Amino acid sequence: EVKKVYQNGDIVWKGDNTVSISNENLFTNLNEYNFIWTLTEDGYEIQSGTQEVSVDPLATADVTLPIEEFEKKAGSQYHLTCAFTLKEDTIWSKAGHHVIEEQFELDGSDEAVKAEDVAALSAVALEESEDAYTVSGEGFNVVVDKATGAMTSYVYQDKELLDAPLEPNFVRPLNENDRASSMENISKTWAAAGEERTVESVAAENIADGAVRINVKGTLGNGVPYATGYVIYGNGDITVENQIMPSDSYDVIPLVGTTMKVPAEYNNVTYFGRGPQENYLDRNTGAFKGIYETTADDLYIPYETPGETGTRTGVTWVALTNDEGNGLMVSSAKDFEFSALHYTDKELNETRHAYELQKDDSISFKVNKVQQGLAGDTTWGAWPHEQYLVRANHSYEYEYRIHPVTG
Repeated sequence: EVKKVYQNGDIVWKGDNTVSISNENLFTNLNEYNFIWTLTEDGYEIQSGTQEVSVDPLATADVTLPIEEFEKKAGSQYHLTCAFTLKEDTIWSKAGHHVIEEQFELDGSDEAVKAEDVAALSAVALEESEDAYTVSGEGFNVVVDKATGAMTSYVYQDKELLDAPLEPNFVRPLNENDRASSMENISKTWAAAGEERTVESVAAENIADGAVRINVKGTLGNGVPYATGYVIYGNGDITVENQIMPSDSYDVIPLVGTTMKVPAEYNNVTYFGRGPQENYLDRNTGAFKGIYETTADDLYIPYETPGETGTRTGVTWVALTNDEGNGLMVSSAKDFEFSALHYTDKELNETRHAYELQKDDSISFKVNKVQQGLAGDTTWGAWPHEQYLVRANHSYEYEYRIHPVTG
């Protein structure tokens, strides 16, 4: 992120296959570097090129890229990444090192994505007991608890995908900036609000032979209304719909999202989002959108004092799988954030040094609409900048879809 912010140049998309390039070097013409560009569709390269670009020091020039016409697919995302790279090895880096870079999200297709034909899905069965609703279909079953409104079980092909329930979440492990400011007390308030929530109603209905909806309405421990909806489909997919309706009586929310635990064997993480390094609302200009492969082990960064770590923003989908390729995927039409760690929030909050951390038997998997920035102007009280705060003066609505994955 620092490298991106400090780079000696800027690239701006002007449309019509044209970029404006500013050279902030004092003595170096940009023709001393290779200029490369890559066009991707949903993270996969569809066009690329290398060309000579000459821009004098402290000058700006427009450059037209030879991008060929292509058919845009409904619902697909298109990104153009441009970079100036070293032509040869130097004493400080290797050939190919990016010295100036930028990424742009291009307009997609105007065509709407074709709606799913629910009638074509396999039939599902809805059962109600005193304590829960159970939805069963071909090779799967899902349980939603009436007392908590949480999804407590998700079995696919005889494998339980959840080690702990899917529940609303409004906090993160504290970082050093949180601990040094009033954010610590705010976080405690919202942690208690989630833990002390009450459920007012849980209702289920068949919306088609191949789909069941379960609606949960409740109130958080601080009096804020919330709602969760589960739509379980005949193919085993689940759409999770979330709404929280805070009021002006609360200033900010550290995070708006959900949390669950999945088996530790789902350590392999593949995602389409910003990366490859961890990134946050106020730390992601140098994290470009792409398809990245990592592990829950490597998502954790051993900061000297344990705390929030490993989040990725701008995510379209993420899959957590075992070595056989089995697990689960979360996707959404709107960008979300996620983290997947072998450590619980409690462990990260209460452990003084990184080397003292004890791994959990499961992976804590968070799917967030938004998390506030990390802050850092000072470490003695400064909040994140206003544009990176999650204000509590309006409602938040988001949804995502969980899919079983098989190798």
